[in-house]
Amino acid sequence: MAASTPFDCCDAARSASRSAEPISGMSLSITYLGMDLLRTVRVTRHGRAGEPTLAAMHAPHRVIDIHAHAVLEAGFGKAGRYGPELTEDGGASTFRVGEFRMSIVYRGTVFMDVGKRLELMDGLGIDLQLLSPNPLTFFHGIEPDLALRFCQVHNDAMAKLVARHPGKLLGAAALPMQDPDAAARELERAVRELGLVAAYVGTDYPFPLDDPCLDDLYRTFVALNVPLFLHPSSTGGAARGGRPRQRTG
Repeated sequence: MAASTPFDCCDAARSASRSAEPISGMSLSITYLGMDLLRTVRVTRHGRAGEPTLAAMHAPHRVIDIHAHAVLEAGFGKAGRYGPELTEDGGASTFRVGEFRMSIVYRGTVFMDVGKRLELMDGLGIDLQLLSPNPLTFFHGIEPDLALRFCQVHNDAMAKLVARHPGKLLGAAALPMQDPDAAARELERAVRELGLVAAYVGTDYPFPLDDPCLDDLYRTFVALNVPLFLHPSSTGGAARGGRPRQRTG
């Protein structure tokens, strides 16, 4: 829950700029917390960062946490046989994703209790949080239709949660990366209809991050002007089938 380190969404710009058709006027705004100021950097279509704007140099100091996972009750059981499932028995709590099981307490903690999250944010001096999916439930290795269903339910629930706490919480979308076309459509829905402001995805899927099949998805990020957060993660026991170099466990 501590304030996050700076993040970079240049990967989307670099990958899209390598596509067969150049993207005219492509640029991304990246806002991140520096040592003592909030900086805004322009990224050119070649992935080179420009200088902070004068206005940003004098922006008021705010602490923004962009690495804050949330576990949403609405998503339980929405990926078919892969779960996710949270069971509690005699004080023991187990989280299941596919064949993977982990002993962890989610219920009654900041992962699921927004009141405790906001209280801890105030105690730590965090002004704003970007809530993101639980990496164990990226579900990039399961059947595409199940992954899409889970992402839709998750994103709907995320949007409702952050809408109840404007000025304190923002939401990031989950995407079915094994189906790039469906991922692009869900990203557009999540941003335009639900008001989410970013997307979090893993790195464990059947093709590399610079595969041409992802070009249209990257173009969608650029067109919507929202950041892509790459969060390295395995898929646990949920039908692992990605590329070994993109896994973390």
